[in-house]
Amino acid sequence: MVLLVHGWGSHAPRYANFVEAILERGWRALAFDAPGHGQSSGRRIGIAHFRRAIDTVIAAYGPVDLVIAHSFGALAAASLLAEPAGAHVRAAVLVSMPKDAGYILDSFLLALDLDEPTAERVRVKFGKREGRLASSISAVEMAPRIHCPVLLVHDRNDGIVPLAHAEEIVQLLPEGKLLLTQEMGHSALLRDESTIGAAMGFLDGVLGSGAKPGPATPSVP
Repeated sequence: MVLLVHGWGSHAPRYANFVEAILERGWRALAFDAPGHGQSSGRRIGIAHFRRAIDTVIAAYGPVDLVIAHSFGALAAASLLAEPAGAHVRAAVLVSMPKDAGYILDSFLLALDLDEPTAERVRVKFGKREGRLASSISAVEMAPRIHCPVLLVHDRNDGIVPLAHAEEIVQLLPEGKLLLTQEMGHSALLRDESTIGAAMGFLDGVLGSGAKPGPATPSVP
């Protein structure tokens, strides 16, 4: 089973090209719309909401052998991989992943052009709601605890998450590799045939001749 986790403001169909490649291998694809996204209900969304959705989907349709996740969803997926709950995952492809939720929040605040006192009040409110500071939801901190092979995919010209994030994280992964693309930006990587081929080749290499991740029947809750 291959779990696909979309990013902020996206939805499951964004992975249509990846699903085709997955099914061609006779594997099973499992995608979902996170709360407040696509066809899912909800008005509030955060890393905790994404993570609970991941756990719920796995409990209902799992187990999951492989994970492919993008951006904000990749950060949520990393939180699974870094915990015992993710020990069954054999490999992951994490695309355009930011180093922490603090960077995402600050980018949002910058886009709103808030003055610093107001921005700080938002950060404090976020911390109270989530029970932790945004900066503590960190792929940099989680990376050393992710023990399955991980391919980070990042574009050199990503205008949303700088390449430096991936370069820092890959150094901390026990089994990490970095695949760089050019002129794909933050999201076009998910539709690029060569990038998808490289990502799937990575997963092929990890699986080798071992058990394959399920029958070729897609599930989209």
